[in-house]
Amino acid sequence: MADLEEKMKRIQQIAQYLQTLEADHNALFSRLNEIPKATIAELLDDYKQVTQNFKPINLLRYEVLNQLQEERPPLSAQDVDFYRERIERKDTDYFHKYGVNVVEGLANHNKKDSFSLYRKQGKQLYFRLLYTLFYRRIESQKIHQTLQEIADNCAEELGLEKYKTHHVDFRGSTNMGTLNCWVALFPRHYASHRECHHLFITIEADALKAGLWSGEQNKSSFEGSVQRFQTYKTALEFLKRLKSDYYLWNQRQLQSKEKVAPVPAEVLQPALVEEPGVAYESTPYTQAEAQAELFLSDERFQELLEALHYKQNLILQGPPGVGKTFVAKRLAYTLLGQKDKSRIETIQFHQSYAYEDFLQGIRPDGGGNFYLRNGVFYDFCQRARQSTQPFVFIIDEINRGNLSRIFGEVFQLIESDKRGPENAITLTYSEERFFVPSNVYLIGTMNTADRSLALVDYALRRRFAFVELSPEFGTDFQQYLKNKKLSTEVIHKLVDKIKVINEVIHNDRQLGSGYLIGHSYFTNIQEPFQPWYNRVIKLEIAPLLREYWFDQPELAEEYIQFLLKD
Repeated sequence: MADLEEKMKRIQQIAQYLQTLEADHNALFSRLNEIPKATIAELLDDYKQVTQNFKPINLLRYEVLNQLQEERPPLSAQDVDFYRERIERKDTDYFHKYGVNVVEGLANHNKKDSFSLYRKQGKQLYFRLLYTLFYRRIESQKIHQTLQEIADNCAEELGLEKYKTHHVDFRGSTNMGTLNCWVALFPRHYASHRECHHLFITIEADALKAGLWSGEQNKSSFEGSVQRFQTYKTALEFLKRLKSDYYLWNQRQLQSKEKVAPVPAEVLQPALVEEPGVAYESTPYTQAEAQAELFLSDERFQELLEALHYKQNLILQGPPGVGKTFVAKRLAYTLLGQKDKSRIETIQFHQSYAYEDFLQGIRPDGGGNFYLRNGVFYDFCQRARQSTQPFVFIIDEINRGNLSRIFGEVFQLIESDKRGPENAITLTYSEERFFVPSNVYLIGTMNTADRSLALVDYALRRRFAFVELSPEFGTDFQQYLKNKKLSTEVIHKLVDKIKVINEVIHNDRQLGSGYLIGHSYFTNIQEPFQPWYNRVIKLEIAPLLREYWFDQPELAEEYIQFLLKD
C-alpha cells in the first residue's frame, strides 16, 4: 500500500502542476516556450497525423508546435487566437502548406464552431486547448496503470466480487482536460458506472475524495456518502464502511426498475451525465461589472466591500425588494474576482433549521441504520481549508432561524479574530476539533419588514457588520428603465407614485424606513408594460400594503388604487 500511496502522490504533483498552468496564463506560455526541441519533435510526429486525418483542434496544436520548433517569436495567447481564427474562417490559403488533405478537410468541415466547447471554459481556454502538450501519451499510460492498480487494490481490500472498473485520467471524460483523476467500481451486471451506484476515489491536487455515487442521478447516493481525505488508507477505510450501502442501494435500484414498466426509447431524451469530481465552471468578474448590475453608487458599493473585508461577516438588512440577495452575490463575486460557484454556498434559515442541518447530526440512512452526517457549513469549511482563496457563505433570511440552536458552540468561531486551528473547539456529536478557516466570509440578509421575526440578539450584532440597503429609484434605476424602452413619461409616473407611497410609509409611526417598497419589484419588465405593471401591483405590492395597514383596510385600498390609476 505504501508503494500505491507514493504513486498517488505523484499524480497529485501532476495535478498541482496542471492547476498552476490553468490558473496562470503567463506560467502556461512560459512553460510552452521552454519545451525542449527534442520533445517538440516527438510531439510533432504525434500530431503529424492531422495531415491525413483532419481535426480542427489538432490542426491548431500542430501549428503551435511548428511555431515552437521553428523558433519564431515566443508563443503567446495572441498567436493561439490567430491560429484559431484562421481555422474558424476556413482559411485554406493559410494552411495550404500542410497539403491537400488539410485543405480539403478544413473546407469540408461542417461544424460551424469547432471551438465552442473550449470557449465556454473562459480564462481556462488556452489550458484546455494546449494541455496535451504537457500531459503526453506516455505519462497518461503510466497514470492509467496506477488507476487500475488502485481499483484492483480497492476491490481486494473491500472483498468485492463480480465487479467492473472504470477510470479517467487528466484528459477528463470529454477529453478537454481536467485537474483530477478518478476510479469507479460497480456491479458487473451493469453496462456502465453511469447506470448504478458505484464506489469511487478521486485524486485531486491537495486531497482525495471518496464515497458512494449515483451514476443515474449524478450525485452522492445519500447525504454523507462522499467525503474528503488526506491519505489513501483513510479513504479506503471509509469505503469499507460503505460496502453494505453499495450492495443495498444497487439492490433497491434494481428492484425499483423491475416494478416500473419500461419507457419506450423514443420518449426518452438524451442526457449528458457528468462524472464525479468535475469542477464548477467559473468566469472572471470585476467590481466594475458588479456596479454595472446594481443601482448603488460606486462609493456605496465600495463601503459594502470594505465592511466585508474588515469584519468578514456582513449582514445586508432592508425592506422587501431592495435586492439584498442579489447584492450579496455580487459582493461575493467581486471578493472572489470571478463567478465561481464552487467557492460560494447559499442557504436560507427558517424556524425548523437546526444545528444538525448546519454542522453535524445523526441521520437515518433508509436501511434501518444511523450515520453521522456533516452539515452544509461543516462541508463548506472543509472545502475552504484546502485553499488560500476566499470562500463566501451566504445565509438568506438569517434572522428567521434560531441562531443559538443553529450555530451552537461554533458561534464564537465566526468572529474574524477567532478563526484558524489555534481556536479550534470540540464539536457536540463527533467530538472532533473544528475551526472556521480565515478565508471564509459570511454574508447574511435580513428583511426588516417581517413582523413575525424577533429582534436580533446582541451576540449576532457583535459578530457581524450591519449595513442598511434602501430603495433605489434614482438616476441609475431610471436609466435602466429607459434602456428597457420605457418612455420618460411612464418612468416618471412609476417613480413618482412609489415615492409617494414610500413617503407615507416612512412617516407612519407604526412602520418607518424598514417597510419601504423596493425597486426590484420593477426590474423584470415584461411587454406589454401596463398589464405587467398592474399584475405587480395587485399580486406583489397590494398584499404587502394590506399587511402594513391590516388595522386600516380602507387606507390600504386607497393607496392600492392610487398605484393602479393611469
